[in-house]
Amino acid sequence: MNKKEKIQEAKKILSTGLVTGLSLLIALTWKDVIEEYVKGVLSALSPVQGALITAIAITLVGVIGILIITSLFKQ
Repeated sequence: MNKKEKIQEAKKILSTGLVTGLSLLIALTWKDVIEEYVKGVLSALSPVQGALITAIAITLVGVIGILIITSLFKQ
C-alpha cells in the first residue's frame, strides 16, 4: 500500500467516524423527544414542543455536517 492509498484510507476512516458521531447525536436527541412525547400522551399536557424543535435543529445541523464531511472526503 503506497502513501496515496494510505491517505485515502485514513480519510475514509475519519469520515466514517465523524458521520457515526453525528448520527449518534441525532439518535440520542430523538430518543429524548420520543420519551417526552410518550410522557405527554400519558399526562394532560407536556412541553414536547421545545424538545421537538431542539431535535429538528440538531438533526438539520447533523445532516448538513454529514453532507459536508462526505463531500470533503469523497474519493
